[in-house]
Amino acid sequence: MYTGGICRFEDDELVHYEFLADAYTGTVVSVNRLKNE
Repeated sequence: MYTGGICRFEDDELVHYEFLADAYTGTVVSVNRLKNE
């Protein structure tokens, strides 16, 4: 498995996401939005 993350702006607020992907096929297994603290 491969883990990673991305950030993007939503309504002028930076939002972070983390994802889990199969390392061999590249298939994204899950995407989770992280809570802002």
